[in-house]
Amino acid sequence: MGSDQLVGVTQSLIQRGSLMQEPFYHGISKLFEQCYEMVATVGRNIYIDNEASLHMAVGDDAAQAIKLSKDIKNEDFRIFIERAQDDESQKAMADQMLMLFVEAGFIDQKDFANLYNRSTPDQVTKALRETAKARIEMERQQAAEQAEAEQATLAAMQQQQDTEKQEMFAQGRQKHMDKLEEIYAKEDAKMSADNPSMPL
Repeated sequence: MGSDQLVGVTQSLIQRGSLMQEPFYHGISKLFEQCYEMVATVGRNIYIDNEASLHMAVGDDAAQAIKLSKDIKNEDFRIFIERAQDDESQKAMADQMLMLFVEAGFIDQKDFANLYNRSTPDQVTKALRETAKARIEMERQQAAEQAEAEQATLAAMQQQQDTEKQEMFAQGRQKHMDKLEEIYAKEDAKMSADNPSMPL
C-alpha cells in the first residue's frame, strides 16, 4: 500500500476490493431500482388523475405528446440501472485504447488527433469500426479498378493479336498471289516459246 507499489499490484487490489464489495453494490442498485419504480408508478397515477399537474410539470406541448389514458394504471414500469465510470477514467481508458490502435495501424492519425483526451471507449471503438469499414471499401474499389485495368489490358492484347493475325493472313495471301502470278508468267513464257505464232 506504499507509494512505491507497482501499478499492476494496485489495480489487482482495486479489483479484489470491488469483488468483495459486489454484494453491497448489488443491494444499492436494487434499492435504487425500487425507488425509481415507485417514483414512476406514483407519478403516473398523479398525472393521470390530475391533468393540470402534468401540464405544470412538463408544459403544454409535452403534455399533449404524452397522452396518458386510464388503461396505463394497469401497467408496471421497470427501471434498469447501468453502472458507469467517471469521465476521467473513461478518458484515460480511451486514450490507452487509442495508443494501442494507432501503433497497430487500426486508426489513422486524423482520428487519433480528434479523439485523444476527449473521447470515451465507445467512441474509440466506433471510430475503429468506421476506419475498418472505410479501409475495406477502399480495398474493394482498388480491386475493382485493378480488375477493370486487367480486363482492358486483356482486351488490348486480344485486339493486337487479332490485328497481327489479319496482317499475317494478308501477307500470306499476297505471297500466294505473287507465287501464282509467277507461275502463270512462266507458263505463258513457256507456251510462247513453244508456239511463237500464238499471240500473247
